[in-house]
Amino acid sequence: MNKKVMLVIPCYNESKRLKPELFVEAINAFQNLNIIFVDDGSTDDTAKILAEFVKINAERFSYISLSKNSGKAEAVRQGLLIATESEAEFVGYWDADHAIPINQLSLFLREEKLYPDTKAFFGSKIKMLGRDIDRSVGRQYIGRIIAASISQVSGLPIYDSQCGSKLFRNCNIIKQSIKEPFNTKWLFDVELMLRLLKLFNKPANDIFREIPLNTLTYIPGSKVKIFDIFSVMNDLLFIWKNF
Repeated sequence: MNKKVMLVIPCYNESKRLKPELFVEAINAFQNLNIIFVDDGSTDDTAKILAEFVKINAERFSYISLSKNSGKAEAVRQGLLIATESEAEFVGYWDADHAIPINQLSLFLREEKLYPDTKAFFGSKIKMLGRDIDRSVGRQYIGRIIAASISQVSGLPIYDSQCGSKLFRNCNIIKQSIKEPFNTKWLFDVELMLRLLKLFNKPANDIFREIPLNTLTYIPGSKVKIFDIFSVMNDLLFIWKNF
């Protein structure tokens, strides 16, 4: 990997699911990859684990700790604010549970070479032949309903806006898009896309590209609950009114 990449890993009460050895494998596999962990005001031992872990390789790992739990959207934004000021050519964010292995980053880097004018690359959890996507039937159906609603409200023909792996070419417009906190909690990915769409002032297909992932493993302990659907609907309403 020749291009410099900095990934943001938001963490909230992840002490039981964090696997530091997998992140060590990732930086060994990608020599120009740096990782910044953001502790989102965790109440367990996450901050302690991260503080000790980054000492393994202080040149490639770093971490910041937010004083209070602010939600994934703000944790990602705070990490990206730092990442975009670095020399990295690409910045992005990835889920801490490693449900999507960071080795899938190779798919993104292959695509960026094929599409040098594309500004943002999004992973997509498409369950299809030849791919190892471990999703329950319930999650699959709920995901499709939410995705269809998002496409209808936002006007973006995206299959999986909520996938936890995203990569952006580091540029001034990316920096502008994250200057202000997100107004949405669960659909901040969509809000970010719509901000970028407005700032770049180009068709969505010229800016974004979805990449079907090869691997997704279900990791127990997800913080997403059934009642969060009401928050999702509230976010959809905000997007409909403002974009």
